[in-house]
Amino acid sequence: SAAAGTQSQRFPMGANSLGGAAVEFRIALGETGDAFQVPFTVLPLDITESVVETGATTTGATIPLSIDPNVDNFAGGLQVTMASTLLPEILVPAKDCFLFEYLPFAEPLSSRLMVAADLQILAKKYGQTVTGIDSVAEAADDTVQLKKLQRQDGGFAWWPGQYDSDPYLTGYAAQALGRVQQAGLDTDPAMVTAAHRYLTARLDDPDPHNWCEGYDPCVERMRFEAMLGLAALGDIGDIGDKHVADVYAQRDHFDLVTQIELARFMTMLPDWKPQADAMARKIQELVYETGRYATLNTPEDMWWYDSITKGQAETVRLYVAQKYDIAIVDRMVRSLLALRRKGSWANTYDDAQALNALIEYAQLEPEPPAFTATATLEGMQIANATFTGYRDSVRDTYVATGDLPRGASE
Repeated sequence: SAAAGTQSQRFPMGANSLGGAAVEFRIALGETGDAFQVPFTVLPLDITESVVETGATTTGATIPLSIDPNVDNFAGGLQVTMASTLLPEILVPAKDCFLFEYLPFAEPLSSRLMVAADLQILAKKYGQTVTGIDSVAEAADDTVQLKKLQRQDGGFAWWPGQYDSDPYLTGYAAQALGRVQQAGLDTDPAMVTAAHRYLTARLDDPDPHNWCEGYDPCVERMRFEAMLGLAALGDIGDIGDKHVADVYAQRDHFDLVTQIELARFMTMLPDWKPQADAMARKIQELVYETGRYATLNTPEDMWWYDSITKGQAETVRLYVAQKYDIAIVDRMVRSLLALRRKGSWANTYDDAQALNALIEYAQLEPEPPAFTATATLEGMQIANATFTGYRDSVRDTYVATGDLPRGASE
């Protein structure tokens, strides 16, 4: 006979694989019985640490690995990605940018436009599309949403309820539209023409709302943003020498990231190339270099619009424009990639700035790639791939934790 009252029983169970399952119990007493079944999902154990080393090499690289002797065999594993392109570095931030629940503001819409254009540029260069991302549809949708923020004077408001056009944000929106044109995606001609008209007016009157209250560095910073927007729309030749001189005169009052951006911009102007070179040399003194990384020493209290990621990205773009030694540019790119967390940068704006830099860096890649890559773990080969051209340019290899050597290895 059973004892009175409620009793509990524990039945240890083991799962041999991950995914959906069902837990079923049956009980019988003679010819009488009962049963129940409930769904159960087997999830992987939490990973307490994940270290990613990323970079480029023409010979070889050694990466240290340390596996705790007591780690569970079913907890994670080692994934090795070998590639002949920058695609692996771009996929996660691009997807995160499009999945982000953004507000219909000018910055995130412009940033998403830039990322969509960057992906389209890569698709043309590598002759392949990114699975799970429709850059053409993304660009079309973001263009429609951004047009809703365009005011009668051709400028763009920061948010839907803002009445006046924002000179600062309009320059950024124009850079996004210019990137879309560069990618060969469809744009709204009337939208682009109106933005061009607005920015042209800002060359002579950068601060129509007197937001700067006559403070010259602020006024010239707005003028510079108009110049960047016009240059992105293909109108760099019509930017007057006087306007460049006015901006250049205030360079020492700009924050560091804006100075880097100005040096890169003037590198494109033959008459201002000597001044750009001098600024670039001065900026290079602020770069901390190691054997693997090159990091811009930026102040910690920078505004989000000129973030640490933006500074690193602009330095990469400046080094590419200045045609610096490829080894130095590679270290700058590695430092930019090292700023990611969980595969992405801090927000849509930082994602767009970093991807812009990676796109320009990608133009330095030799065409077409042709090499063989091999990965070994403790002397045992775990992956081998031959890359020819851009087809099948990414190879992934996974090693389960149960097959990894415990302790230190490489």
